[in-house]
Formats: sequence, C-alpha cells, structure tokens
Amino acid sequence: RCHSRLGDFLQLQERYPQACEEFERALEICEKCNPPVREKAVILLRLGECQRQGDKEKGKKTLLTAKALLDDPQQRDEDTDDVLAAIDEALEDNQAEEMNDQVKIIQQMMASTARAPDGPTLSLGASTSAKFDKATLGSDSK
Repeated sequence: RCHSRLGDFLQLQERYPQACEEFERALEICEKCNPPVREKAVILLRLGECQRQGDKEKGKKTLLTAKALLDDPQQRDEDTDDVLAAIDEALEDNQAEEMNDQVKIIQQMMASTARAPDGPTLSLGASTSAKFDKATLGSDSK
C-alpha cells in the first residue's frame, strides 16, 4: 500500500518513470498477499496511465489487463464499477491520442509533399486546365 501511495504522489508530480517503479513494486506485493481485485485493478490503472507517457502501447496493454480483472461478472459490484469507468475513460483517451497522432502524421506528409522543392507539383486543377486548354486550342473548329 505504501508503494501505491508513493506512486500516486510521484504521478501527481509527473515523475512517471519513478511512479511506474513504485506501482510495479506494489503489484509484486499484491501477488504475495492477494488483495481484493479492485485494489489490484486500481494499481494497474495508475501504472497504465504512467506507462502511456513513455510507451503508449505498453500503457494500453496494462489498462486492458486491469479491465480484464473487472470484466468478470463475479468480481463486479458498486465499488468496482467506478474503477472500470476510469479504466474505460483512460482507454478512450488512449484511442483519441492515437487518432490525433495519425492525423498529425497525415498532415506532415501532406505538408512535405506540397512543399517538395524538387518534386512535381501536385496541383490537379492546373494539369486538368492545361489538358482542357490544349484540347480546346488544338481543335480545328472555331
């Protein structure tokens, strides 16, 4: 329990690597003393949130592990519902961050293509107009 609280404190200070270490120690102790599922899920939730700061996939995997603990209907009660809701929210945040990252990549690709100094211009309007002008001006009917 002390490691979990210290992890919470470090997480609030945005000292994520140290917080991860404390949450991992708390999980090691959990394996020995077999606490309620809710307590272990909360530690996994906090660990996953911290891991996301450095490794989004690792954080997501930890959050999914926490969710799996509470998805069992036999383990569910009013006390676990709030934890499950927090896990779901963290997973949604993770998904939103992934989508934002993908949008940024696409925007960067588009920007680099548009300003490529040696590459061809990708203006479809100009090439279509040029083809139209050539076809119109080259015709014999006037």
